[in-house]
Amino acid sequence: MNDNFPLTPSPEIKTAKPFDYYRITDETGTIELMTVSVQVYIGDEVLAEDNSLYEVVKLDGNHAFAKFVKKIHL
Repeated sequence: MNDNFPLTPSPEIKTAKPFDYYRITDETGTIELMTVSVQVYIGDEVLAEDNSLYEVVKLDGNHAFAKFVKKIHL
């Protein structure tokens, strides 16, 4: 073993503690899109009940704000 490069464990990566649930609304915070129990990240996509596609653009605690992208035609 080379003493110039001792093996040491990596420091633990600290991340923000996830919340029990996330509330996702439109950008204005007035239209409730959904509430989920999985962690939400910026860039996540949400397909609303009316087939409107949104993208999460901002997080404030467990409140995610999503921007309308387009209407999906199924």
